[in-house]
Amino acid sequence: MASLQLKKKTYWAVFANGCSRKWIKIGNVTKTKAKIILKQLEAEVSTERLDLLNVRKIYFYEFCEKYLKYVRTNKSVNSYKREAYTVKKFKEFFENILTLKFNNQLIENYKLKRRQDSIQNKSINRELEILRHMLILAKEWMYISKIPRVKLLPVRKKPVKFLSIEEVERLLNNCTPWLKPMVIVMLNTGIRYTELKNLKFKDIDFEKKEIIIMSSKNTSNRSESFTDFRVISMNNTVTEILVWLINNYVDPTTLNIVLRKPHQMIHIFCKPDGSQIGSIRTSFVKAMRRSQIENTDTYILRHTFASHLVMNGVDLVTIQKLLGHSSISTTMIYAHVSDSHKADSVKKLPWDK
Repeated sequence: MASLQLKKKTYWAVFANGCSRKWIKIGNVTKTKAKIILKQLEAEVSTERLDLLNVRKIYFYEFCEKYLKYVRTNKSVNSYKREAYTVKKFKEFFENILTLKFNNQLIENYKLKRRQDSIQNKSINRELEILRHMLILAKEWMYISKIPRVKLLPVRKKPVKFLSIEEVERLLNNCTPWLKPMVIVMLNTGIRYTELKNLKFKDIDFEKKEIIIMSSKNTSNRSESFTDFRVISMNNTVTEILVWLINNYVDPTTLNIVLRKPHQMIHIFCKPDGSQIGSIRTSFVKAMRRSQIENTDTYILRHTFASHLVMNGVDLVTIQKLLGHSSISTTMIYAHVSDSHKADSVKKLPWDK
C-alpha cells in the first residue's frame, strides 16, 4: 500500500493515490524503526484515521450552494424549501470555514447552540439528518476525507394521537360545507394534505373505485421497488362524496353550494378560479376548537385512518402501502392500540371464562 523512501538521511512513507503521491515524513530513524512506523501509518489509512485523500478545498458557504442545487434536482419542491431553510441556519452558525475542517466538535457546538435556542430535540435531529446527508455528499465529492460522526439527540417516543369514533362525528358536524368534503376524504384514505390539494379528477377511477396518489417526491434515486404513485381503494363514503363533487362546488367565501363550472374540473378541491387551494389550517383549527378537540394539525386525520385500521385487524404491511411509506419502520408508529381495544383483545383468549 505504501513504500519507504530515504532522502538525505530522512525516511518518508510514500502513499499512492491514483496518479498522485503523498509523502509523509517519518524522520531520521533506523530502517527497522521506519518500517514499524510505516506499518502503523498503513493501519491508520485503512481505518480512515489518516487523511490521504487529495480533498478539494471549498468553503462551507460554497458547498451549501452546491448541495442545494443537488436537492433541487433530486428532491421535491417541498423538500427543497425545508432544506434551504435549514441550510441557511447552518451557514449562519458555521460561517465560512473550509468544509474539510468539519469535525465532531463543531457539530456538537451546533447542537448545543440549538438547544440554547430552545429548539426541541426532534427538530434538531431533523436538521442533523440533513447535515449528515450533506457530509456524506461532501465525502463523495472529495471535499472531506472522513465523515464526522453526527450523533442524534434522544427523543422521548409518545403514542400517536388519533380521533375516537365519537370525536370524528363531532368534527364532521362542526366542519363548514367547504371543509367537510376534504376532511371526509383524508379520514377515509389517509392521504396527506399536500396530496389532497394536488388531487385531480383524472386521478379517480370510479369504475374500479380507486384513487391514484402521485408522489410529490423525486423517486429517481430510490430503489426499483419504490414507485412514484400508490393506489387506494375507495370505500362507499369517499365514492359518494367524490361523485357529489363532480357536479357541485362549495364557494369557500360564501359557503354556498353551486354547480361546478368547466374551469373547476381539474383539481377536485380548488379555488373559485379553478387554481389549487392553499392552506386549510385556519378552517381546520376552528372546526377542531368547535369540536372541543385539542390537536389542530390535519395530520391527526392520517393518524386516525391508520390507527383504526390497526384496531380492526388490518396488517401493518397493507397499511404501509396505503400510506405510501417506503419503510415499514415508519408504519410501526401505528402499532399501538387504544386501552379499550387491548382490553377487548385479551377477552378473545379461548380459555377466558
